Amino acid sequence: MEATGNSQWFIELVQDLGHEIWVGDAAEIRASYVRKQKTDKRDAAHILKLVVEGRLQSRPAERS
Repeated sequence: MEATGNSQWFIELVQDLGHEIWVGDAAEIRASYVRKQKTDKRDAAHILKLVVEGRLQSRPAERS
């Protein structure tokens, strides 16, 4: 997921459900491609592509 200022509650909720969350730098993700219009579907597809290609420097989310 893209890191945002208010995402900690979501990270903790998903981790409590037994899932692992990886956080990527939103600026790095945006800088890696040119887009005409922002959509969540397009962003998700691009983040997946970066992860599969090993081009996204992300880190496991930490609980606060």
